[in-house]
Amino acid sequence: MKILLVNPSEGASEEYGSLSKAATELPQLGIASIAASLHEKGHEVCVVDFFLENVGFQGLSERIKTGGYDMVGFSVYITTEPRTFIMAQKIKSLYPNIKICVGGPQVTLA
Repeated sequence: MKILLVNPSEGASEEYGSLSKAATELPQLGIASIAASLHEKGHEVCVVDFFLENVGFQGLSERIKTGGYDMVGFSVYITTEPRTFIMAQKIKSLYPNIKICVGGPQVTLA
């Protein structure tokens, strides 16, 4: 299965406001661990990190279109929850056969 994992964060200032100087540009360990585990199970996995790359929804949509993914997974945090679910709905309407999954602390607590 071809899987695209997405960290939809759009940068420290948008995510952390006045605390943005404390943020770092390190990869998210949760999404990295999931990617590694899926890869070990034989899946083809790609990670898109909005925090590290200037992707935006259009870029994400283009990657999905050209990548032929079977599933798109989103990492959800309180600061990204509204945007993430809007993106998931748009992706599902553009690519109805793609499975969408979400994970992270906010999904776990919901």
